[in-house]
Amino acid sequence: MGTMFLGGPPLVEAATGEKVTAEELGGAMLHSSVSGCADYFARNEEESAAYVRSIFETLNIPEFATTRKAAIEPNVEFDILDVASTKSDARLTIACLTDGSVFHEFKELFGTGLVCGYARINGNMVGIVANNGNFNADAALKGAHFVHLASERRIPVVFLQNSLFHDDFDAASDDVASSAETMRARAAYISAVSTSKVSLTLAEKVIN
Repeated sequence: MGTMFLGGPPLVEAATGEKVTAEELGGAMLHSSVSGCADYFARNEEESAAYVRSIFETLNIPEFATTRKAAIEPNVEFDILDVASTKSDARLTIACLTDGSVFHEFKELFGTGLVCGYARINGNMVGIVANNGNFNADAALKGAHFVHLASERRIPVVFLQNSLFHDDFDAASDDVASSAETMRARAAYISAVSTSKVSLTLAEKVIN
């Protein structure tokens, strides 16, 4: 429904001769999955309203806190650890840990190598950051943005780290521009974590 760009389709056509639609140039999907300018992607007004309600639930207002058991009852030995020992979606592990198995994901379509979002554990609002694949520049920028938000809202952050996922980043790559972009993004992420004003908890599953 909405678009965002510096120069519209007529300007692009005049400058390059290429014909593009407003959606292709700066639509919701592009900004949710490619540029990262949009935090949430909604298909219609009903979904938009649901996202707004969800966002208000993450504002860390203690008097509205509730405690619910996880909808997915975890067997710690066979569910959580088994999921963590495979290349399963990190959301499966998160669902075993959070109240009602509810997880408000942040920038779901952008930087998919890192899963970030808000949830309640025993009624307490927490941020969750979990690796879920290649930790590229987009994933690092998303992580930095999320940790900054959690810090400003005074929401403690839980990190779920599965070392089975292979990091294929090579600083000595011939693609100098890509390597530099990734290193800058990772530095921003490290800075966000190290300067955070809230408690940080790391849970790691090491695979030999």
